[in-house]
Amino acid sequence: MAAFTLPALSTAEARNQHRDMLRRLGVARDTLWIAEITDSMAKRNCRAIWGAMNAPGEDAAISRDCLPLASRGFRMVERV
Repeated sequence: MAAFTLPALSTAEARNQHRDMLRRLGVARDTLWIAEITDSMAKRNCRAIWGAMNAPGEDAAISRDCLPLASRGFRMVERV
């Protein structure tokens, strides 16, 4: 599992961009997460996760940092 947060998003980006991303991923919501693209190929293969993009509820993963900006948390669960 890998968890990460996208900071400094507008409310529209935090909600609408996530919905658009899930729509593009399709029904299975499978995606490839690469931690650092500058790593060597061996290290990249070891750290990459292929799995589903999950969040605990549509709005539950959004946290308001300050009035105009929000952060959105994501969780990648590796398929075995």
